Amino acid sequence: MSDQKDKSESLPDPNAPKPSIPLRLSRPGPIARLLRTNSVPPPNHRPLPKLNYIEDWIPGLEIQLPPRLRYLRGGSIYCPPVKTRGLDDEFPFPLKDYTSRELGSIPDDVLAQVITDWRRSPVISFRPDTRNVVSRISPDLVAKWGPDVCPGEADAMWISDGKPMGMGDHIPAVRRIIKDPVTKYFIIIMDYIWGSYNLVDIWHRRSKEQQGRIAARVTRLVQFMQDYTSRYPGPAGFSRCRTLVHKKYPVPLGMTPEKYDEYMNLLVNELNARRPRKFYDNFVKTGKFVYSNMKLDPSSFVLDKKGGLWVLGWSKGGFFPKEGELALAERCMPESYSILVKTLLKRIPHNKSLRDTLRAIATLIDEDLIGKPPK
Repeated sequence: MSDQKDKSESLPDPNAPKPSIPLRLSRPGPIARLLRTNSVPPPNHRPLPKLNYIEDWIPGLEIQLPPRLRYLRGGSIYCPPVKTRGLDDEFPFPLKDYTSRELGSIPDDVLAQVITDWRRSPVISFRPDTRNVVSRISPDLVAKWGPDVCPGEADAMWISDGKPMGMGDHIPAVRRIIKDPVTKYFIIIMDYIWGSYNLVDIWHRRSKEQQGRIAARVTRLVQFMQDYTSRYPGPAGFSRCRTLVHKKYPVPLGMTPEKYDEYMNLLVNELNARRPRKFYDNFVKTGKFVYSNMKLDPSSFVLDKKGGLWVLGWSKGGFFPKEGELALAERCMPESYSILVKTLLKRIPHNKSLRDTLRAIATLIDEDLIGKPPK
């Protein structure tokens, strides 16, 4: 009986009130401190302004024009701050309401101040390797500027807009080229391609058949470019050659066909001395020099909203052997674009031996540029 009484006393009463949990006087854990920190703002917290009040945060900028140009828009250019990355027709671009004539009358220093201010002209493209920037300054115009932009790029694009070539529907038209007096960078103002989709963004989302059709279109465009020839090699303007150039051997200015052959054979001799396992033949030009981009990679091709194909990136463009265009495309294209490379090499007639030599020269130049020892 005593054992049963002890067991009944030890059982808890279900109707008894629950005892209160005592307060913990110990320091809270790291998770509790983090939740408390995020839930309660600090005393000096200042929230970011709303989009409607961004003018109070980044005030609009007014750039005064010289006295002789005060008739343009009241003598100043108003640059509203960049509110959003949605670049539609209603976006307040700094040069939205300016005509081509008025845009050509603005001084270089004023125009460069508007373009290079990233808070006013939204950046739509940036390349880490060259540090070149493409800013959109109006609904129909963009500006490309940076340390790797040169006048030769504008010259190569200007030539394509002529009637003999008829490349106006495949290469953006250049409107103006200026030089920033502060950074000493060249700025190329050109047309904006509406609804553009880079080949890098759409290639992997297409089937093999669609990739084959795109490769065929790219090949036809390259063939159309190579129909325009020149007797002299190098860039279109009066500037030095920037492609297949070794830093050890300075390239002469304004090369003749004979000088170009001598320079390329100099690189072939360097290649044979560094690569004794394989002997490369001397450089012998086949035919005339053709209009070439000399940097055809997936980022060079853009499709607009109507499906038109455009070629961008003409910093190394000019007139070169057709084997050089194919050799550099074969080297620059990633392995996933093998359909495009095979179509180019199959449908464009060329000298395979010369193409292999130029590709080996490009490999040697890149290895010496990054300090990699040759194999």
